[in-house]
Amino acid sequence: REVAKSNFDLVIGGGRAVKFLLKEVKAKSPETKTVFLPSVNGVYGQLKSFLRPEFYVLIKGSRSIGLDRVLDDIMKVKNI
Repeated sequence: REVAKSNFDLVIGGGRAVKFLLKEVKAKSPETKTVFLPSVNGVYGQLKSFLRPEFYVLIKGSRSIGLDRVLDDIMKVKNI
């Protein structure tokens, strides 16, 4: 519920367990873009076009699907 109240520009959910979160964000914060990805494979591809200063993104999911690898990819990007 706190996520839905926050001012994220984008919320990406990975894995089946976060579908409820994305629905709640859409309902309570319609200006926030939400993206559901069933696996970690597409997360960075969806995210990289948004990476810029002052753009707030929440990536929510489980380490069991490997979302920590997405953070590794983000940290490799320069000048954001």
